[in-house]
Amino acid sequence: MTLAALEATLRLYRDEDRAVAQIPTLRRLFLRSPEIEGLANQLADGLRRLADARLCVGVYELASRAGGGALPLLELPSCCVGVSMTDRSVNAIAQAMRNHSPPIIGRIDNDLFIMDPRTIEPDEIESIVSAFRRIVHMDAPE
Repeated sequence: MTLAALEATLRLYRDEDRAVAQIPTLRRLFLRSPEIEGLANQLADGLRRLADARLCVGVYELASRAGGGALPLLELPSCCVGVSMTDRSVNAIAQAMRNHSPPIIGRIDNDLFIMDPRTIEPDEIESIVSAFRRIVHMDAPE
């Protein structure tokens, strides 16, 4: 059974186009700039539609990092969404996102909670917007 799975995987990798289309990690690594920018703008627009003055949303050109194994910290150009709030620390935002079900993992950079579209499938955007909707309606931490 294990050998059959390995054989199927190796066959998939022999056809690069098919591998990129069928393996989510490869698909995300090979996203082109216009696709990444489109996803970033879609997410940012969804967050802006929450229309909460405490929520600051921006789209930034940053680098994605694929790390570990055969790709130790390969940097790829990306277009990310950064969020801050006037009444919460970026650490409080990150904690609330980690506590969401399912957890939403981003990174902190320059006092912003950063989400990289390379790690987000298009059908996950509404879930992220819903998580922020919940956060903006929570009482601010003391």
